[in-house]
Amino acid sequence: MVFNEQARRNIIRARLDLEKAKKILINLDSMPESSVKLYIENLLSAMNLMSQVLLQLQTGSNKPEGFEDLNREVLNKMKLESKLYDLYFYLKNMTYRQIKKTTEGIEVGTWKASKKISKVELKEFYESVKAFVENVIKLVN
Repeated sequence: MVFNEQARRNIIRARLDLEKAKKILINLDSMPESSVKLYIENLLSAMNLMSQVLLQLQTGSNKPEGFEDLNREVLNKMKLESKLYDLYFYLKNMTYRQIKKTTEGIEVGTWKASKKISKVELKEFYESVKAFVENVIKLVN
């Protein structure tokens, strides 16, 4: 299957976003608090870019769609884990919250409640998105 130039650019940009996220994760202790939100936004960006490639593969659409346009059925048809769908909205929700760095990881909260997320969980987020990107690339090739 031949993809257009936009799909190739999306794959390259998604890999770059993953690389940026990885660098932030590695240097999290020495980075400012704002870098945590940037880390999350890079993961979301990679997911959105690859979802455009996935939608083009599935539907032939060239519209600038995002991960929100995917549904669980598309992910299941493409043999991708549907837990990515939950991860996307979990990460997206975090971008609207107050984020503070702690020695164990981060604390995400509102004025009512907060949740602690360890560095291990942050790495798991990265690994899940990385696996998604790699799986979509395998489907394309």
